[in-house]
Amino acid sequence: GRDAITAYPNEERTKFVQSWTGMIVLAADCLYWTKDIEDAMKNRGVEGVKDMEKKMVSELAEIVELVRGQLSKQARLIIGAMVVLDVHNKDVTTLLVQNSVASAA
Repeated sequence: GRDAITAYPNEERTKFVQSWTGMIVLAADCLYWTKDIEDAMKNRGVEGVKDMEKKMVSELAEIVELVRGQLSKQARLIIGAMVVLDVHNKDVTTLLVQNSVASAA
């Protein structure tokens, strides 16, 4: 698990989701969403959260492209679960932007 947590920020997400087991992918995805949102708030306030929202939309588009291609059954299941989390996280991020949330405190 630790190797995956270290690899996540340095690897393309489309490759990461196919390189690790399902729970590891989901845990890393959630961990880095939380870390990235908090860092965005600390460093740039609402503007940072807006940037994260744009990044998340882009990442979802990349995953959609991946799903349209050839995948193993296992990879398709992992990606399906990750998309559910990603859409939820994007929706929460959108709510943070709409409510001008600039701090995790």
